[in-house]
Amino acid sequence: MTGAALLVLFAAQPMLAQTSTQTTPGTQRQDMTDQGARNVDAATKDFIRKAWNIDNFELRAGQHALNKTNNQAIRDYATMIVADHNNAEAELKPIVDAVGMTMLTAPGSLDEEHQSKLDKLGGLNGAQFDEQFRQQQIDGHERALTLFRDYAKNGMNAELKNWAQRSVSMLERHLDQAKALPRGTEKGASAD
Repeated sequence: MTGAALLVLFAAQPMLAQTSTQTTPGTQRQDMTDQGARNVDAATKDFIRKAWNIDNFELRAGQHALNKTNNQAIRDYATMIVADHNNAEAELKPIVDAVGMTMLTAPGSLDEEHQSKLDKLGGLNGAQFDEQFRQQQIDGHERALTLFRDYAKNGMNAELKNWAQRSVSMLERHLDQAKALPRGTEKGASAD
């Protein structure tokens, strides 16, 4: 999963048995629950929750970028992360199902940190949006790489460890390309 790439996945995470109640009017997102999880250690549950939040944040941030930016480099990047994160989510779902956790369709399901970042993006336009999007992508992918590398090395669930390791190359690519995005103040950046 590029898992995410992403962005901000490191705010205090709610317990997996809980679902987030943050909502954005008119949106539907998947949430997760561990009701019925079978023999899943706390670190694995925590990794799944964080990876899921990263992935879903990236999908929504990319969709915001596709709707808001006039900068072609950012549009191309956003297209890539939306496609990659959709694929990552499709790969994660059977792993989550196998451990007895469930992805639920529920309004407003990102953790507070990711929802706050998404809300911030939603309130910006033009060069300010482009710069905030760029910076969130860099910061989030750096944090995601730390998370995914750690689980790939130390995780308890073999299938999830393999998925995390496969995701590292995608996250590295996303980070490198985010760093190469034009700054919101550079020539060619979208204007307000």
